[in-house]
Amino acid sequence: MSRAFVREDDLESRGEFEGPERPLPPRPILITAEGRKRLERQLAELDAAEAELAETDESLATESARQSLQRERKWLENVLAAATTPAAGSGSKIAFGAWVTVEDDEGEQQRYRLVGEVEADPKTGAISWRSPLGRALMDSSAGDLVVWQRPAGDVELEVISVEWPEAGGQ
Repeated sequence: MSRAFVREDDLESRGEFEGPERPLPPRPILITAEGRKRLERQLAELDAAEAELAETDESLATESARQSLQRERKWLENVLAAATTPAAGSGSKIAFGAWVTVEDDEGEQQRYRLVGEVEADPKTGAISWRSPLGRALMDSSAGDLVVWQRPAGDVELEVISVEWPEAGGQ
C-alpha cells in the first residue's frame, strides 16, 4: 500500500514519523554566556523529562512526547554546537551583549539588550542583534541619534546609555 494511505498516527506509533524539525537560526549563531547557560539548563531538564517518560507505559501519547523531547534535544544540541559566545564587551560603542537605553521624541525611555535570536525575548527587553532595532543600534554610542525603520513608520531614537553586564551577571 502507498504511504499516502497510511495515517500519521500509525507512523508515529512505529517511530517513523518525527514531525517537523525546528530550523536553526542563520549563521553566525551568537549567544551570550547567560543564554548558553540557560540552554544548557534546558538540555538538563530535557534529560530529566526523558528519564521520567522512560519509566511510564509505552502508549502512543508517551511515544509522541518522547519524540517531541528528542526533537527539542537535537535542536538545542545543534544550536549549542554551532553557537559562538563573543567575549564580554566594554566601552561606549554598542555591540552584541550590551544593554542600551534609548529615548524617543516623546521623552519615553526603553532599555534593551542585544542578544542572539535564540535568546531574544522582547518582554524582557532582550532583542536580536539582527532585528531592525538591533541593527539600528549597533556601533552607535551614547548621544547618537538612530533611525529605527519599522513597517509602521520610522522612529528616531536617542541613545542615552550603553552598559555592559558584569562578569557572571545578567
